[in-house]
Amino acid sequence: MRRLVTAGAALGALGACHPFALKQEPFTPDSAPVTEVAVADGDTTFVLRTDAYVLRARSRDLLWARRTLDDAAWRYRWLLGVAPRTVELRADSAELRADARGAGRTAVPTAAPRWTSGAAAPAIAWRAARAWVAALVADSAGGAGASRAPWWFEAGAAQLIADADGRVSALRAAFTGRDALPLAELLAAQRPPAGSPLPTSHASAAPGQPRRARGEVDRAPPVGAQGASLLLFLRERDAGFVPVLAAELPRGRAFADLLATRPALPSSPAALEAEWRKWLGRQPGARGVRVAS
Repeated sequence: MRRLVTAGAALGALGACHPFALKQEPFTPDSAPVTEVAVADGDTTFVLRTDAYVLRARSRDLLWARRTLDDAAWRYRWLLGVAPRTVELRADSAELRADARGAGRTAVPTAAPRWTSGAAAPAIAWRAARAWVAALVADSAGGAGASRAPWWFEAGAAQLIADADGRVSALRAAFTGRDALPLAELLAAQRPPAGSPLPTSHASAAPGQPRRARGEVDRAPPVGAQGASLLLFLRERDAGFVPVLAAELPRGRAFADLLATRPALPSSPAALEAEWRKWLGRQPGARGVRVAS
């Protein structure tokens, strides 16, 4: 009688005959790219250099944060129309760990033995975004001392650059039913004290506005989120206006004066605010935006 051999049995027999069929090679992940390795006093530092940043870390794995930084540099060019100036970043500094804790992320003690690229990358991206925007503002000011761009612009630009979900976060903040600042108040928002916590990736707290009180000050979406939504609106209506703001606001030019020069935009802040609110109301997920009185 002819025997029928199942496909499974046949494959099993073949596998048993091959000496390498059941051998499993261990998976070895690729090493993070590195430009140079510096050794001083027994301390090794891995360095990755690009046109946008120089990233240093004691653990080579931390250089995988480059993926997040490269994305942030792309968003900088998308928003501001130029490449960012090179900034120096340290991937495993105590300050970055503090930034990550202050931003509401998973707490990582300063002395933790394992500081991963997944935990470090968001904090590094925020630091890079702030440094890039600050460098642009300083260049635009032309050495005008402490001259700075308005806080809504710096905070809003940093959020859109640092956070891959910055657009969604900025719009979500306007859809929560909380009062939004009138445009005049947003444009006049004051810079928070130095050392304020970094924002979260979901825009629940902008720089200088940590999650704390439940009083009137916290009824409005954070200045960074509102500034980001305004920049998104301006870029959609007139992509060339955002680079103009970056160049002229640090030199002391008034927003209203710059706005009046743009044919594609309403000529006055009041008319711009009306159009901006309508635009927000048309975004997916909008439930209306009520302006604080």
